[in-house]
Amino acid sequence: GYVKSVAKERIVTVEETATLEDVDCIIVLGCQVRDDGTLSHMLRDRLMRGLEVYHAGAAPKLLMSGDHGRIDYDEVNAMKQYAIENGVPSEHVFMDHAGFSTYETVYRAKEIFEADKVIIITQEYHLYRALYIADKLGLEAYGVSADLNKYAGQSMRDFREILARCKDWAMCILKPEPTYLGEAIPIFKALKLSASIIRNHLLFHLLLQIQGQKLYLGNEQNAAAKIQYGDGIMSAVGYIHLAVTITNRSAITDILKIRRQ
Repeated sequence: GYVKSVAKERIVTVEETATLEDVDCIIVLGCQVRDDGTLSHMLRDRLMRGLEVYHAGAAPKLLMSGDHGRIDYDEVNAMKQYAIENGVPSEHVFMDHAGFSTYETVYRAKEIFEADKVIIITQEYHLYRALYIADKLGLEAYGVSADLNKYAGQSMRDFREILARCKDWAMCILKPEPTYLGEAIPIFKALKLSASIIRNHLLFHLLLQIQGQKLYLGNEQNAAAKIQYGDGIMSAVGYIHLAVTITNRSAITDILKIRRQ
């Protein structure tokens, strides 16, 4: 239909990606991670294809986007770990923990990671919609299919995709903001974190584990330090503030809002 007609010219091969210029990043769209932490077949194939494109020299960075809305479910760290185990330097892999839908992933790639030109990796049935959304949100995007195998339950996915295309067609007209926004982390100019900032980052995540609660990341206009959920990190100012206040439970509420699950 209409969505496919808009997107089909943007689907390219791995070899063709190497001829594209000034690509900011390769976006790998997340999907199921099993309860034992292993990757589903579809996700594994997306990652394998994404690494092929990366090693072909199409872009210097990978953006792993998926669902990490609960402490006990984490697509993006599993995706990053796979990339690292297959030869990608950690600093070349960005994570979007709030890629709860295809629309939100694309919106955040443009607004949070400030990407202008990307390559999107997913299975072909899904790729048309992702490329359509990118086109309507003003992001120059190309897609590479990750159909390396046949997948059980594809007929049901194809049916659901028809409904999803209708939904995202409307979303692209209304252009609502995604669930979470925050400070921008330009993927092409991100700085490495210092050792002290990394230490405070670990303290921050330890606090979340101790609380056993879900982090609510809103747009707090008056917060002393905003949390950037896009890469699971805060600004340097936020880390310094957290380092000073981490032993003071009441002061933590100046930075975080915690919502019980």
